[in-house]
This record gives sequence, structure tokens and C-alpha cells, in this order.
Amino acid sequence: MKELDDLEKTIGLLKNFKHLYQRLHCGLLVCTPFVQMLCGASESFGQSVSRKQMIDDYLVYSRSNAGIYESTPIYHMVPSFNTVSYTGYVEKIDTVLTPPKAGPGVTASSVLGPGVVSDIELTGYRVSPHFALSLKKVGLGFSGERGQQNCFFRYENATQGTFIAQESTLDYSGIGLNLSFLPYQSSSKFLTIATILGWKSYSAKHKWSQYLTFNRAVGAIENPYKAGVRYSIERYQTGINATLALLKSFQLIPWADYQYTETSDAKAAFESTLRTTVADPIFENDVKLFWLSKQNFSYGLDIAILAGDFEIRLGGLLGTFGNLNASPDSIDDNSIDVSLSWDHKGG
Repeated sequence: MKELDDLEKTIGLLKNFKHLYQRLHCGLLVCTPFVQMLCGASESFGQSVSRKQMIDDYLVYSRSNAGIYESTPIYHMVPSFNTVSYTGYVEKIDTVLTPPKAGPGVTASSVLGPGVVSDIELTGYRVSPHFALSLKKVGLGFSGERGQQNCFFRYENATQGTFIAQESTLDYSGIGLNLSFLPYQSSSKFLTIATILGWKSYSAKHKWSQYLTFNRAVGAIENPYKAGVRYSIERYQTGINATLALLKSFQLIPWADYQYTETSDAKAAFESTLRTTVADPIFENDVKLFWLSKQNFSYGLDIAILAGDFEIRLGGLLGTFGNLNASPDSIDDNSIDVSLSWDHKGG
């Protein structure tokens, strides 16, 4: 009889274990994709579906000089005696990031399976006016900037009925001051070299959600919450221009620029506002995407057409046409920017 009692207890334990296993298994089927994505696992989602991986791929692309034709930064002013300069810059951000497609150099784990969609949509704008006064060899410039950026990540698996989304937004404004001067007096009007020093301070309001994971069979797994911090960003700039006056109304402008962006206040504001020193990967990747997407050292060749008091720069436009097929298939960059400058000579 004792042996029968022991056998019945054993069978009961096995049944309980079976029920527990089934519940755990169902939970893992729902939660595993979400956990794998956060951890960057390379099995179900693949590295390419990771939000971080797509942002890192984009940073490699955006930090590279794809072509020689590029617009001169608007604060790169060449002093001209008794001149007031007005410059405006407008940028519309419209970029879609996707995982790489199958091909040479792409691992199988980095390619999405059938019925799976994953991408990041980057949208926003930037407006920057610039005003400068020129003396004989020195120019003093003042600038402002207003902008907004939005990053929306999604993952959808039609087979599993799983949808994952995350959104970050950045609203910011800034003011800047720059000084340009002619290091030496050129004996020829053909060549003018100018050196530029600049500083810009930004005030930012940064919000982001956690991942919302939704399964059509069981409903939402984790509700997102919106976190937000305010912080300041400091940017220091230096550069050089060489203006070649080939014709009376035509100039070539080779230029180089170096900038350093200080983002330590963003981390300090995160720790102070949320009262934690535990890093948030979403916030860290946002800071890189929003503030460090451009390389520190940049260069290019701009072309200027002079029409009366107006100066039309064509470097950015030529660079856009030249780089139409330069981006990888995983990056669809439809962003556009326009700048216009007007110089007014004093009486």
C-alpha cells in the first residue's frame, strides 16, 4: 500500500510539472521575441532587427563623407569689409532604416524571415538663421536654431502575431556665436583664406517610451511608459575656408571643419531626473542618433554663384545628386536641405 501511495504522489507531481511547463512554455513563446530583441539575440529576431544595430549601421553611413561636393557650414563666413550677411538654412529629415537584404557579406542571421517587417522611421526638421557683421579682417556671427527629431521603431511578425514598437522624440533650440578672421592679407584677389571659431549651446527636451510588445492572441505584454528629461548640449567648432575667385561671379570654396559635441549633461540629467545610475540602452542610442550622427571632421567643395548681393551655393545640391545611389539598400534617405545667403554692403 505504501508503494501505491508513493506512485500516486509521483504521478501527481508529474501532472503538476506538466501543467507548469505548459504555462511557462506559452509565456516564453509570447515573451521570447521581446526579450531577444532587448538583449540583441541573434536567433529569432536576428541582429539586424535590433534597434541598436540599425542605428549603428546608420551612424556608420551618416558619419562618412560620401562625396566631395558638400555645402559649406553656414557659420563659415569670409570677412568682407563693411558687409552684413544674412544666411538661412532649412532641413527636412525623412529617412527609413531597414535591416540589410540578403547578399554578399550579409550573414543569414541578419536577414528577416518571411512575414517579418522591421524598420526605423526618422523624421523631423531643422531651421537655422545666421547673421554676421564684417570688419576689414574680422567677422562676428550670431546664429539660432530650432528643430525637432522623431525616431519610431517597429517590429512585426505576421506568423507569430507579434507587434513591437518604440518611439523617441527630441525638441530643441539653440543659440551660437562664431568668429571668423583672415590670418594674413592676400596680395591677390584670386585667393582668400579664412579661419573660423564657433560655439553653440542647445537646450533640449528628450522623451522616449519603452518597448510596447503586443500579441494578438494574449494582448499587450508590457505597457510603455514615457520618460522625459531636459538637458543642455555644448558644441565647439573650428574650420577653414579657401575661396577661389575663378570668375567675377563664380567661386570654388574648398573647406574643412571640425566640431566637438559635449553630451555629458544628458547623462547627468538622466541620472538626476530618473534617480538611477543604471543605463537605459534606448536613451543612450537616442543621444548618439540625435546629437552624434555627424562625423567630427568633415570637408568638401562648395560652388558659389554670385548674383548681385545674393550668393547661391550649389555644393549641397550637387552632392545630393552625386550621392543618390551611394547609400546602402538598408537606408532610404530622402532628407533635403536648402540654404540661402544675402550680403549687404554698407554705404
